[in-house]
Amino acid sequence: MAGTLWRHDVFLRLRDAMIVSGKGRRTAGARAVARLLHGTGHHRPVLACGRYWPAVETLAELPYVRPVLSARNRVELSRLRERVRQPRPPYGVSVHRSLLDRDTVAELLRRRTTTGPGLS
Repeated sequence: MAGTLWRHDVFLRLRDAMIVSGKGRRTAGARAVARLLHGTGHHRPVLACGRYWPAVETLAELPYVRPVLSARNRVELSRLRERVRQPRPPYGVSVHRSLLDRDTVAELLRRRTTTGPGLS
């Protein structure tokens, strides 16, 4: 995923996961891919990543899909910071590297979930 900060320990945990990157607001195609992967024996998590969070969260209603919320601009990053403060933060986040500085990375890492990567 271009424009993404990969930490070594996060990469190791994700190496067997599949990533479905959503484009736009529709979920039918991504949902079909996630079901196909799961139905053909891929029983590791499927990471659903996208900038349109309602679509990602809809896809994450499948029990084997984990939501990864993306931010590409400053408005999205501001919304993402608010979202990770909520009681049920996303499984992970993907932030364009042009938005990352030491403080932003530290904040996102502090708020990461205990079961998944907080920053991918």
